[in-house]
Amino acid sequence: MPDEESTKPEEAADVVEVVSVDETDPPSSSNAPGSAATKDDAVNKRESIRARLRQSEMRLTSLVRTTSGDGENSFISQMRSVQQKMQEVENEKSALEHELARLQNATDGDEFLKEKMESIQEGFMKQVKLIQKLEDEVLAKNNEIDHLRHELVDKLRRIVELEFDLETHSVHYTDYALEQFKLGEDALKEIQAMQKAGSGDAETDPDKKLPPRRAQKLISKLLADLDDLESRYKEEKLAKAATIGKMELEAEELKTRVHILESRLGEADRFAEDASESSASSSDKSDVTYLRKRVETLEAKRALFRGELRKLHAEVADTKKQSKEAVKKAESEVDRLFLENEAMKSRIKALETDIMEGDQSSAQYAEIEKKIEEKFRTIKQLEAELEIRDRQIEALKKDATSRRIEAIASSSDGVKEDSKFSKLDADLLKGDIAEQQASSMGAGTNAAYVQELQRQLQSAQQQLVKKDQELVIERAKAASTAAGLLARITELTARKQSSSATESSSSEKASTKDAKKDSGKKKRTPLRFYL
Repeated sequence: MPDEESTKPEEAADVVEVVSVDETDPPSSSNAPGSAATKDDAVNKRESIRARLRQSEMRLTSLVRTTSGDGENSFISQMRSVQQKMQEVENEKSALEHELARLQNATDGDEFLKEKMESIQEGFMKQVKLIQKLEDEVLAKNNEIDHLRHELVDKLRRIVELEFDLETHSVHYTDYALEQFKLGEDALKEIQAMQKAGSGDAETDPDKKLPPRRAQKLISKLLADLDDLESRYKEEKLAKAATIGKMELEAEELKTRVHILESRLGEADRFAEDASESSASSSDKSDVTYLRKRVETLEAKRALFRGELRKLHAEVADTKKQSKEAVKKAESEVDRLFLENEAMKSRIKALETDIMEGDQSSAQYAEIEKKIEEKFRTIKQLEAELEIRDRQIEALKKDATSRRIEAIASSSDGVKEDSKFSKLDADLLKGDIAEQQASSMGAGTNAAYVQELQRQLQSAQQQLVKKDQELVIERAKAASTAAGLLARITELTARKQSSSATESSSSEKASTKDAKKDSGKKKRTPLRFYL
């Protein structure tokens, strides 16, 4: 990998060199004067650019070799040494594990030695976990260093390319500007010569005309192109300088990060060396003395841990007391809020009953309206029957008169006629009187009944209007009280939420208590507001 990365900048530099050499050839005509001098200057500048490119390439390869070289102080060699030391530590760990297993099997009958060995094994496992953690950190730092090294190589390669592009652009624009300036000077000289020749010809030949102003237009165009090229060159130069500065800052930042990571790896290396030295010194001594020392150190640590544990127990007891007091306060507050909530619920229930009574009264009013409508229908039916009876009476009267006329016409004797007439007239008169009396009595009773129904209807309408007014007033009162109750409920819920946020345990107990009480009660009908 290092050899391939060191060869990549060289290939990139060669490609940039070939492209830049092609770009540095300014667009000039082969017939322009002074082309040999400009070509020599361009060749000299190309050689200087190539020399600078070689220097930057050597600097890049040196930086790459410093980060990933094969020397003794290189990063890869350091990582290899660290890996070797970590392998030695692993081997020593496995040997100690076998020794611990052997000692553990040897102390089957002694409980004290078993406890000691277990404590030693716990300490050993802690050290093993610490070593594994350090190994993971070393691997992570190694990956991060590789990533940063690749980024550094890319940034340096980009810096070299930008420097080379800047040099090639400067050569390109300066050569092109010089060539265009020389072309302009030559055109100006030609114009002056043509003007002189034209003035001489004018003295000899007055009919000959002056040359056109084409050359002057060419000069103005060339000057405008030169100004445009100069402005573009300045803008690109500033942009390239800004990008180069930014890339240099990023490269410096990457270098500092690499140095920091290398210093951290050095610390890990020193830690591994200390571990290897301690293991080497312990391997020289006997296993019994090493285990005794480990037992003493672990006992001292255990004593320290017990003292810290006592302090922690005391702190836990204090916190428990404080939490109990806070829970008691919260429970008292919750009980008070519960009583207020119950009072509010009772008031809401009373309002619901009032509203239900209002609903019942409205139902009664609806029934009264139905009865009134039925009575109206009966009145109309009676009026229709009365009209039918009047028509029947008129028909009977007509029939009676026709019969009387027929009887008078059919009689031949005068006395008999008078007697028949009087008898027939008396019968008819009696029938007419009886019918008139019956009809007058029926009409009188019907009119009285209608007047009574109208009076009941008016009284019912008056009562209905009065009840409607009372119902509107009661609904307004219920709405105002319900709004006050809702505001109070929202305030209580906000206070309850704040108290639950400060004391989580008390809120949990209160919520369970409310849940039990709500489950024991019956479900209430929802509160309805009539506006």
